Amino acid sequence: MKKTAIIAVALMLGAFNGFAQEGKTTDKKQRPEMSFEEKVDKKTQKMTETLGLDEKQAAKIREINAEHIKTMDELHLEMKAIKTKVKEERSATKLKIEKELTAEQKEIMRQKEEEHKKKRAEKKKDCCHK
Repeated sequence: MKKTAIIAVALMLGAFNGFAQEGKTTDKKQRPEMSFEEKVDKKTQKMTETLGLDEKQAAKIREINAEHIKTMDELHLEMKAIKTKVKEERSATKLKIEKELTAEQKEIMRQKEEEHKKKRAEKKKDCCHK
């Protein structure tokens, strides 16, 4: 009887924990994309409210924000392109290396990569969830 009660409590706690996690989605893909104008307006509005800007200041700040957001959007596109190039280069290099290895060496390399992934996952878990 005690065992079933403990199991039932454990299952309920697990279920509640699962439901609690559902609400915490910070995935960027689920956020709606804002247009350029929406970004500028939102940033300017927030600064106007926070800093108590008058109309003249808000207009000038809006221009500055528009310039900044345009530059940042361009930089983000460049970063995506660079990340893609880096990924392609890594893949090409890995293929070249694998051509030179024996089956046993390939297996050792695969195991080392798995260990490295686990270590990175642990570091990320420790780093960001304190």
